[in-house]
Amino acid sequence: MKPRLKYSEINITNVCNYSCTHCQSLNNYAFKGHQLWCDYKDEYQKLSEQLDIDQIQIIGGEPTLNPDFEKWVEGISNLWPDSKLQISTNGSRLDKLTSDIYQILSRHKGTLWITCHDIKLYAGFLNFIKHFLSDIAIDNNEPPAPKISRLFVDINGVEVILDWTQSFVSSVVDLLNDRLTLMYNSDVNTAHDNCGFKSCHQINKGKLYKCPLVIILPYFLNQFDVVMTDEDKKLASEYRPMSYNDNISKFVNSIDNHIPQCKFCPSKYDKHEFIGTDKKILIHKIT
Repeated sequence: MKPRLKYSEINITNVCNYSCTHCQSLNNYAFKGHQLWCDYKDEYQKLSEQLDIDQIQIIGGEPTLNPDFEKWVEGISNLWPDSKLQISTNGSRLDKLTSDIYQILSRHKGTLWITCHDIKLYAGFLNFIKHFLSDIAIDNNEPPAPKISRLFVDINGVEVILDWTQSFVSSVVDLLNDRLTLMYNSDVNTAHDNCGFKSCHQINKGKLYKCPLVIILPYFLNQFDVVMTDEDKKLASEYRPMSYNDNISKFVNSIDNHIPQCKFCPSKYDKHEFIGTDKKILIHKIT
């Protein structure tokens, strides 16, 4: 029997067209990097032969910005046909959520998760959901309920979650005296105990990681100058994800434990209201 994860996210891009302050994926900066399906499909094929996953969520950045978005959805669907499939989006590219995407979700009784950051877009999302789902009635004149998530399910078992999000927890990197700065040096046990992402295991380029941070931070440090010690830069680069030819059972059994890189996260997860904009913060990049 193959090792099994209850949940994993598949990160297909660092790129987002929004720039929300305190973004956990650091997309308020001009962060680059798409993963193309043809470059990594073999690694995902081999991983799927070694690992079962109950629930898979395709994420970014904004995943619909990836030029191979539909290939990713189709490819992951075929490799893990028994998994519940989810797609997470900010809803800015509704044209990418086609009938073909619906058919893939219907095979999995899957979920489209739309996170609304702007109440002015809410009615438009309701109208989209009415046409995206099969045989479901939505009253567009119904007053919006932005303080709660709303679940819509159609006759084929396809779900749409319309989520209203106006706050993020503290980001690991922030501007301090006009310099990008690593903000935390936390006790790893305390940070892990209070972490809202410790079970958000991610797969990137066919390799399994404990959490989003250990994927995002090394990529970010390759693109941006961040004030931090040489020791912390070394630690950020030292995390080793699991590939298909590693001891998968051992890795999966320990994936919920804390790691040294937990020190980069806050020990207390305060929420901050964010300002959403499409203007990226201009920061001097490493050249």
